[in-house]
Amino acid sequence: MIKTKKLKQERQKKCLAKASEIAEKEKDSHFVVLQLDEAMANSKTLNEVLKSFKKIAPKLPVMLLSRDVSESKITCSSQVPKEKSSLLKANEWVNEISSTINGKGGGRDLNAMASGTNVDSIDECLKLAENFAKVKLS
Repeated sequence: MIKTKKLKQERQKKCLAKASEIAEKEKDSHFVVLQLDEAMANSKTLNEVLKSFKKIAPKLPVMLLSRDVSESKITCSSQVPKEKSSLLKANEWVNEISSTINGKGGGRDLNAMASGTNVDSIDECLKLAENFAKVKLS
């Protein structure tokens, strides 16, 4: 049990380091859609990563996708800053991919989540999420 907790903490640190690096690089972008399998579909880790993005790049809409193939689980978390929520809503963004992951999602305009079981759909979900955000933010 202790090993599992320590492993999760190490993975979370790696995810946060990667997120900080990407947030710095992409803070002037229109949005970021990121596959973060290191999070092993852990929603708490994804939430911490979103907080990190919000701190570094507060005006950046972000969608994170993570899967744990051994558990047949895929999780998606998104956040949209208030000033962009009239164009792109986090819950609509998540719902765009929820049927593709054989799951369901929910949330509000600024934060939303979804989870499902179709771990093989990650590439399709990344494209769907990027295209949806491009259309909404253009």
